Amino acid sequence: MFASRSQQKQKQELLQQQAGAIFGPQQPQQPTPPEIQQPEQPELAPPEVGMAPPEVGMAPPQQPPQPKMDINEVAVRLGVLPFNEYLKIKQQESAAKEKSRIQQEMPERTQMVKNVTKILERGKMAERKIQDYKSLIELAEGEDLRTGWPRQMLDKFGLAHMAQSTASEIAEKFIGDINLASLPEVTTAGRVTAGLLKEVAKTNPSLLQRKESLKDISKIRILSEKVQKAYADSIRDVKNKYRGEPMPLDIEERALDKAKSKIEIYHKKQLELAQRIANKSKGLPQERKTFSQLPDPAQFKGRKLRDPDTGKFVQSTGTSWVGA
Repeated sequence: MFASRSQQKQKQELLQQQAGAIFGPQQPQQPTPPEIQQPEQPELAPPEVGMAPPEVGMAPPQQPPQPKMDINEVAVRLGVLPFNEYLKIKQQESAAKEKSRIQQEMPERTQMVKNVTKILERGKMAERKIQDYKSLIELAEGEDLRTGWPRQMLDKFGLAHMAQSTASEIAEKFIGDINLASLPEVTTAGRVTAGLLKEVAKTNPSLLQRKESLKDISKIRILSEKVQKAYADSIRDVKNKYRGEPMPLDIEERALDKAKSKIEIYHKKQLELAQRIANKSKGLPQERKTFSQLPDPAQFKGRKLRDPDTGKFVQSTGTSWVGA
């Protein structure tokens, strides 16, 4: 016989009550929640060789680098080496490094010492030369270096051979000496003065042999010697600052910087005198260049020169002079 629906339901409830008595009450089954899809993470490329892997999360705090200690410092900390002995060792190491540095600089240092010695000697000579040029101003009464008083002046300055030189050679000698002693490259006024005098020596050299010009040239030479003296005094000051220590390799540059303001004053005074000479030259016709003997033919290839005594011409082939 088939049980009715109500009978089947009663039977199922009875079975559940019996199961509860044995296993305890059962919890109603909860529905399974839907699965949450996580977004896909991009794949990280593997780190290149030699590169540190990417950091994950918070990086640990970096420790400051610890100073390296040499074996002697370790010995001091361990109490094996007395501190006084440690100081002696460090002083010896420092002295050895300094000695090595000086030895490496020896060629440059040797040249520097030669230059400094030469500058100091030139400074000592400056006082005497200033007096000589003051005497030259008093002697400058003639119109030409080869008449009257010049023999006294040329002998005094060791230039007796110039009595046979041409005006242009004498002018070039004067200007060369002035530019050498004046250090014209140090200031703008010095460079302008050098250019003016060079132009006068090129266009009207005999002008520099006239009485008034010779006086101005002598005054310019006096200022040149004052430049040399200022430079030497500055070298001496820097040298004394390093007494008992090696002189700095750039002592010449330091001395020039120290003396530059004084040198500039002397150069401005020289420029005033040079401008006065140059203004006289403007009103004169340009002189032809003359030579006491035939110059180097390589410098005058194809050019002709006239002998004023014979009136004959010679021409340069580039290697020799031939009759033209």
